[in-house]
Amino acid sequence: MRNDAWTYGRRLVEWLAISALGHGIILYLATIEIFPDRFVAAMITTAVAAPAWAHWIMAALFGLLGTVLLERFLWTRHGFLGPSRSLDYAVALPDMKVSDAIDYIVNDSVAILRKPQPNEGSYPPGTRIIVKGVEHQDAREQLGAELNNGQIKSWGRRQLNTYLPNQFESSLREIPKEYWDDMALDFQSCLYYKNQLPQTMKIAGRPETYHWVGIMLSRAQVEQYWPKKSAPRRACSTIMRRPRIKHAYGVTVGK
Repeated sequence: MRNDAWTYGRRLVEWLAISALGHGIILYLATIEIFPDRFVAAMITTAVAAPAWAHWIMAALFGLLGTVLLERFLWTRHGFLGPSRSLDYAVALPDMKVSDAIDYIVNDSVAILRKPQPNEGSYPPGTRIIVKGVEHQDAREQLGAELNNGQIKSWGRRQLNTYLPNQFESSLREIPKEYWDDMALDFQSCLYYKNQLPQTMKIAGRPETYHWVGIMLSRAQVEQYWPKKSAPRRACSTIMRRPRIKHAYGVTVGK
């Protein structure tokens, strides 16, 4: 895919540039004495005195480390490059339930979400309050924003125009991006896989139109806009047995 090729090409350029920088640092250290510590000075002297091929190996490792840090803490976290819409939008497939997408954003992605705020409501000072569902509602809003601006495709089963309530088509169809100008993901039903109850609701002040059930998204697009946590972070969560954040309504008040 073109987008993947561009990403790998960018990483290769980063690695070559940082490796060249690392080699230049080694050559620079060979001409000056800036480390008074004997142990550090001995290490630098040994590295400088190594053969030329060893210099390039050390420079390549330095470049690899620098590239990993750039990808992890700059491009991915801050999204400076921004997600590319063209190719992924054209080939997107309905392979992820909207409820699974929200759960992924909350538990498995690097998305920055709102956290429960202490002392909400009319409670005595010092009262410990746990507000449930904050992360999932924030993920729903972020996802809804991308649906509204047409960056992420969505599919579902459209409501039938009949006198019978909750009657929907039997097959999936793409939801027009203009639909999300007036309608939004429902506060609750979109968090669970619903096959017979609407997963959409009217936006306040906008005209109401038909509803949709069984809403599906593209996993590739979701993971593109909300990148997956790194392997070390996922492994750490597994080792520490951190429970997944589950959605719930209401607050828990205690001391």
